[in-house]
Order: sequence, then structure tokens, then C-alpha cells
Amino acid sequence: MPTIATITSIKPTGDNFETPNGVYWPYKVILSDGTTGEASSKTQYPKYQVGEEIEYEIVRTIKGLNKLKIGKPGGFVPRAKAPVPTPAKDPFNPPTTNSIIANKFNSDGMERGMCLKIAADLVAQNHRETKTLVDKTTICEELVDMAEQILAASNKLK
Repeated sequence: MPTIATITSIKPTGDNFETPNGVYWPYKVILSDGTTGEASSKTQYPKYQVGEEIEYEIVRTIKGLNKLKIGKPGGFVPRAKAPVPTPAKDPFNPPTTNSIIANKFNSDGMERGMCLKIAADLVAQNHRETKTLVDKTTICEELVDMAEQILAASNKLK
């Protein structure tokens, strides 16, 4: 949900960086409500100035630094969130914790996908070192459990 505030400070934070969407210039923003964070502009100089009223949203926080999305009041379009699939309600076969977690993994994006990839690498390495065969009936549960542990450790770093 966007919040309205006034910009009290804008300072460049460093060199530009390139993404598939083009070149961006990062800058630190301090707002009148006390919020601080980093935003990026497709131009070297941001289109917002000190004293200007804006709408903003904290998109994510990485290592205590807020990443901000800034827009003009009334013209802000919040990010669409991916719909979470709801498991079918079957009275004879209720959803298990792992199937619910698996649905979360399918809908929450890159971070969860990376955790699942790391878990797969670790499980494969473990089976190679112990020279055991992969049990197809339990491998999915083993992967999801390990991916959850990796994600929990990752969340502690934020």
C-alpha cells in the first residue's frame, strides 16, 4: 500500500548498474515520515526533488536497507503479487504440510527457487558421498525440508 511523504534528502549512492531493463542510477532517499531507503532512476538525476510530495512503497529490505519504489501522488501502481494456489479440498485426502509448502515454493519466486536448487545440490552430494540410492518416494519431502531450512537461514541474514 503506497504511503505519501515529502522528500527531505536525495543523494547519489554510487555508480550506475545495468539490468535487462536498462541502466539505473541508485540514490539514497530520506522522507519526511522518517523512512530512509534506496531508490533507482533510469536517468542520472532523479525526477523527484527535495521538498516534493511523492507516494512510495517499501518493495523489500536487504540487510536492513529499504528498497523503495517512488511515484507521483495518485499515479502510483503497486506491485501485483503472484496468486497463491489453493490446494483442492478433498475430505478424504486433506492437504499435507509438504504439499502446502510446495505450493508456496511454486508461487514465491526466485529466492525460494534458489533455496530448492541449493537443497537439490546438497541432497545429490550427500547421496554421492554415502553411495546410497535416491529413494523416489521420499526425495521430494527431503528436498522441501532442506529448502525450508536454507530459506530460514537466509531470512535470518536479512
